[in-house]
Amino acid sequence: MIINKAILVKTVQLSRVVKVIFHLTGSTELDFLRLKQMLKSEGFLLFSHDKIKQDVEAAMKDRKIGITTSGKSKSAILRGVIFQYWNEVYKGDKSFEEYYNLAMDHEIKTVRSRYNEKIHDNDNG
Repeated sequence: MIINKAILVKTVQLSRVVKVIFHLTGSTELDFLRLKQMLKSEGFLLFSHDKIKQDVEAAMKDRKIGITTSGKSKSAILRGVIFQYWNEVYKGDKSFEEYYNLAMDHEIKTVRSRYNEKIHDNDNG
């Protein structure tokens, strides 16, 4: 099995098959030799343009973060809810970690702003 970063360069429809051409990046001479040994062999291809998203999804599922809340800290529940939103609703190009950091910054600013308003109201009243 070979796992390598790849760029999908071209696809060509032939009569009964599709020819797919990739450029492998960061491959070593050993990778090249392994590929040569696999020529004409049958196997499976998994190509994902967003490996980080898949890794995060797997990690979140392994940590059982999401809908079920029993036995979880409030922060784990919040992270799970943010993950569900990112995974099911968000259509942008940010990785989950980037999106999570932005969402948490927003929540922190919101709470801080409310706190500052209360302190200011108490000073005037």
